[in-house]
Amino acid sequence: MAQSEVRLVFTAGKRTEGWLRWDSKDPRKFQVYFGDTNMEKVVKTFLRKKRTFRIPQSNKLDDFRKERALPTKSDGHFTAALTEMFGETGVYVDWI
Repeated sequence: MAQSEVRLVFTAGKRTEGWLRWDSKDPRKFQVYFGDTNMEKVVKTFLRKKRTFRIPQSNKLDDFRKERALPTKSDGHFTAALTEMFGETGVYVDWI
């Protein structure tokens, strides 16, 4: 199992830290630990919700296709979703 891990930080009010670990070969197998159970639920819900991804087709900036999928579809989808997590949840991803 090839594992990847990031640190999660939520700073609204009191600073809370946690981590997110996933199997990069099968991102459906992810674990979230957060000191705040409500924020843990927010992260899990975010990662289990379908979203629209822009998939590059070449090196050109405007050459992409849109794909609606779950973040757990692949490691690429999973990491792309993590780059957008702060804007939607307020949870910062620290790529350790």
